[in-house]
Amino acid sequence: MKKIFSKKIVIPIIAVIVVAVVISFFLPKKSDLPVVDLSETTVLEYRDIQKSISSSGIVESSESTLVYSTLSGIVEEVSVKLGDYVEKGQLLATLDDEAIQNQITSAQINLENTQTAQKQQLQAAKETYENFLYSLENGLNANLNAAELQVDNAFEAYSSANKIYNDYLKTAPAIVSAQAALTQAEENYKNATDDNRDDLKAALDVAKKNYNDTLKADLTAQKYSQAVEGALKGYQTAKKNLKSVENALNDQLSAYETAYKNAKANSSDEAIKESIRQLKVTLSDTKVKAPVSGTVTAVYAKEGGVGSGLLFVIEDTEKLIVDTYVKGYDVSKVKEGLAVLITSEAIKNEVFDGVITSIAPTANKNAYGTTDLTSNPIFATEVEITSTGSDLRIGMEVDLDFIIESQKNIFAVPYDAVFEKNSKSYVICAQETKDEKYLLSEIEVEVGLDDDFDVVIYGAQLKEGMRILNNCEDYRDLIGQELKSGVIDNSLTFPFMMG
Repeated sequence: MKKIFSKKIVIPIIAVIVVAVVISFFLPKKSDLPVVDLSETTVLEYRDIQKSISSSGIVESSESTLVYSTLSGIVEEVSVKLGDYVEKGQLLATLDDEAIQNQITSAQINLENTQTAQKQQLQAAKETYENFLYSLENGLNANLNAAELQVDNAFEAYSSANKIYNDYLKTAPAIVSAQAALTQAEENYKNATDDNRDDLKAALDVAKKNYNDTLKADLTAQKYSQAVEGALKGYQTAKKNLKSVENALNDQLSAYETAYKNAKANSSDEAIKESIRQLKVTLSDTKVKAPVSGTVTAVYAKEGGVGSGLLFVIEDTEKLIVDTYVKGYDVSKVKEGLAVLITSEAIKNEVFDGVITSIAPTANKNAYGTTDLTSNPIFATEVEITSTGSDLRIGMEVDLDFIIESQKNIFAVPYDAVFEKNSKSYVICAQETKDEKYLLSEIEVEVGLDDDFDVVIYGAQLKEGMRILNNCEDYRDLIGQELKSGVIDNSLTFPFMMG
């Protein structure tokens, strides 16, 4: 006979089961009892710690040389390939030189023709200058001779007229008498005393007037005087004319000398020779050679192509640098010579050494030459890779840590292992007891240098091998207790799934 259950009975049973499950979920489990999770502790040991600033950059060569050509000739031959090591002066490529050879030939013919013409011009200018100079120095210039003769004749006429005049003055009685009286008056005044000086001065003035009046009254004396004055003017005019002739001749001589010097200057073939020298330099440029020793890291030259522009890149692949940057708020913490640790995603589990070699004196500039204010200021920085024989290659992306401070042989724990109490710092030590439990005790410490993860601690009670809890806040209420070791699972687990 089938047994039938009542709905009134089934519903209370289901409710009881649900309540029981919920109660069992919130009741403490055996695993919820306090334990020391040893995986969340730090065993003290002496180690090194570093404080750093992170950045990134691209590996570059410390010496990169771009080999250009400005010639338009066709590339006839490329003598190296990518990856070749070349010595300074080694041939890289050869360009067609026919056009330049033709220019050199034409320039040499022009040089010969020019030298012949200039030689003839120079000889003519030299003869003109030297002949004119000779005529002046040896009294052969007719204009100069005529002017000098005119001066001589005028001087003789002046001297003769002056003599006739002076001789007449010495023989005319009235003039001689007036002259004697004037001479006596001058002598008397010369010997005058203070008492009679005024009287003698008046007498001298009367004698001078009398002498002049006598000269004016003598018509013959006046005629001779005028003859002297006319002769003097003639002499002065002749001298001026001679000076004018001399100036004109000197100007002419200077003009001939200048023409001679210009002919010598123009006869210089240095301009054409310099042009030929430059063409020969250009000819040598058709042999493209390595300006430095290094590895060929790029080849743009192609046989049959135009040989102008960038043809090769030569770099030192042994001495590498990293072009990077330092943010504005960190730039005061770094300096040249600071150690740098370098890593790359392309080379796992390897750290390379480096050193800062330069830091830009100003933040990056924009296209107008002013500080870029559109973003946080950064300072261009160069780092030299000092590790030798590394697998780092030019063009690799790398991460950098600028080591701004470091300490060796110290104890360090995670940040969360330290707590503050009464303005002092503490950590919680888990010391194993005889019954395989761990006694929790607090230890006063001092904190020091910190990095992104850990902080240095000091303290007289700290010893190597001591076990410090990483998350002190989980255990502060348990200080002084002994706990078993175990694993703490803080994830929320439901006893059933709704579906």
